[in-house]
Amino acid sequence: MSEEKLYPDSHPIDAEPYYSRHVEAMTSEGLYSKAAIALQLAVRDKVIAQLEQSNSDRQAEIDRLLVAVAKLSVKMAGKKPDCDALAEKIYHSIDFSLEDGDEGYINCIKRALEAEL
Repeated sequence: MSEEKLYPDSHPIDAEPYYSRHVEAMTSEGLYSKAAIALQLAVRDKVIAQLEQSNSDRQAEIDRLLVAVAKLSVKMAGKKPDCDALAEKIYHSIDFSLEDGDEGYINCIKRALEAEL
């Protein structure tokens, strides 16, 4: 294993209130060995990985639905739309934002529209 710490500049004060919660939980659960603590961390990492996958799957479904909405809009209008304007309109009609930021997501919708239309 590597000698480098994952978070070398970390300090308990910077990690509050999570640090205190973990110390209390580890004490009350009798987690004094590295193996017992590692098991708890492994279970937590597994749950986090499952949640990240679920989030990724949901995002793919949202992307698919956005393209479907765009296609329906095109059919209803009877002509090929301005993909920039339609991507902007679709994006602003939904109530969330992603890490890539608004502009990145609008461009993602636009590329999907251009590929499909």
